[in-house]
Amino acid sequence: KETLIERRVLDGTPEDLRVAYAEAKAGKVIFKRWLDQMPMATKRHLPAPKAPRIGEAFMDRVIIGAGGKRLTKIEADEHRGRNADYLVQDAVIELKDLQEEGLLVTTRQERLAQLLRPLASGTEYASLSPGNLSETQWFEYIDILGRPIQNQVKSAAKQLKVSRAKLGSSRGGVIFLNTGYSSVPHELFDAMVHRYCTKDTRQVDFAISVSSWLLTNGFESEYFVAFHPREGGCAVVSAIRESFWKEEERLMAEWAGRGFLQDGEM
Repeated sequence: KETLIERRVLDGTPEDLRVAYAEAKAGKVIFKRWLDQMPMATKRHLPAPKAPRIGEAFMDRVIIGAGGKRLTKIEADEHRGRNADYLVQDAVIELKDLQEEGLLVTTRQERLAQLLRPLASGTEYASLSPGNLSETQWFEYIDILGRPIQNQVKSAAKQLKVSRAKLGSSRGGVIFLNTGYSSVPHELFDAMVHRYCTKDTRQVDFAISVSSWLLTNGFESEYFVAFHPREGGCAVVSAIRESFWKEEERLMAEWAGRGFLQDGEM
């Protein structure tokens, strides 16, 4: 991002970089990288920073703060199959956590490549954007990315059905945590959760989506948390949302108080 001085590019620069500069000036896209051999390069490589994971133990505290509880063994009725996790007021709730990056699955990569290949143009590079897909292609794109979410919704529906029958509960809900599927932005993640909860089951009366992610360049880091719905919803959703942000604030304060140590569930 420095100011370009052409004379300095051409004077004393290695031949391959002068050629690359001429080609870039003519309109070709060029990308080159090299390592600065700084004294620190010989030192032990430090691991990338991480932030505390919003997981099951964290959500247990959130539910308690919202006036709810985890189902007891008697309430769970394990003989009838897998059950939901929580009871808040009159609603049974199942917690799901996506901790893995869905785009690392080879078959999903292949399906996406097949879908996006017609968008590719040029012989040296391709600019691909889901925004260029037709409506039919867009829903195919969503179904490819959303298969892990869809599978978890179907699993949650079975668990809610068991617990609702056991407890005579009139409502069922799901809380989806996205702590690993980082290639899916939160807004899209929330949209997919609600799509499958509406399309694939009648057991889910409300859904909550939570995403957490950390961006770093190795020197500076920024931690993000998103909760949806941001406002409104039934009394159960409102209670969980209020408790969630209180617990998140407490978690960050405790982490800072420990000097941002990279310990525990990160």
